[in-house]
Amino acid sequence: MTPYELGKTIRKHRKEAHLTQAVVAAQAGISRPTLSKIEQGLLANVSIRALFLILDTMNLELDVVSQKSFGLPVLKSID
Repeated sequence: MTPYELGKTIRKHRKEAHLTQAVVAAQAGISRPTLSKIEQGLLANVSIRALFLILDTMNLELDVVSQKSFGLPVLKSID
């Protein structure tokens, strides 16, 4: 999963839950601009800690799986 796809998935789940960026950011203890960057796929500019705070706030989980071509872990899905 690319950073853009991850951000898009987070945005989709947030909207399905009828939550604003401000609400999720406040509950996760991060700034709304940080959440916005994550939803835009700009993960290089935010910490992994911030990402996990958002996922925890939204009751989501990130799975890391082995990629068959090189055997390296990749971000595959959010449940």
